[in-house]
Amino acid sequence: MTAEATWERETPMSWEEYDALDDDAPGEYLDGKLVVSLRPSLVHQRAVLRLALLLQGAFPDHEVLPEGAWKPAADEFAPDVMVIPRTEEVLRFTGTPVLVVEVLSTNRVHDLVRKVAKYAALGLPRYWVLDPTGRQLHDFELRDGVFERVALVAEEGRTAFLPDVPISMSALLDVHR
Repeated sequence: MTAEATWERETPMSWEEYDALDDDAPGEYLDGKLVVSLRPSLVHQRAVLRLALLLQGAFPDHEVLPEGAWKPAADEFAPDVMVIPRTEEVLRFTGTPVLVVEVLSTNRVHDLVRKVAKYAALGLPRYWVLDPTGRQLHDFELRDGVFERVALVAEEGRTAFLPDVPISMSALLDVHR
């Protein structure tokens, strides 16, 4: 199977069945189903770690969580990175993140269509999508219930959300830095 192959398995189950799974069970709970994707590539994992470190520097008074759990309603998401206010919650965050970041990998439609619609309906104010293949970071802002792209970083640049923080695709994606 190639690194870009799309594979996703959805298993119908109740919230109680999902909640009883091991804490490290991979996947998300969407529309009454456990949604499991392929294990992320090294490029994906590298980008998640480096984005989390970059964002931690930009948000010292918040928590920056790679692969955290966000349960705002019936669904539970596992964003690649999320920035949240400091919280005493232990298992999952139930408030609204300041920012959610998804790094595209095996199923682009999942991150670009399905999650976008759900995130917008939940009132998530800011959503970033990092496309390692296209070497671009898309900065979306929620406006009138719809995400609008307000910035695009290609190779090097800045987002509308964090204009003082330079972002480099080389620093996020390349093996040698």
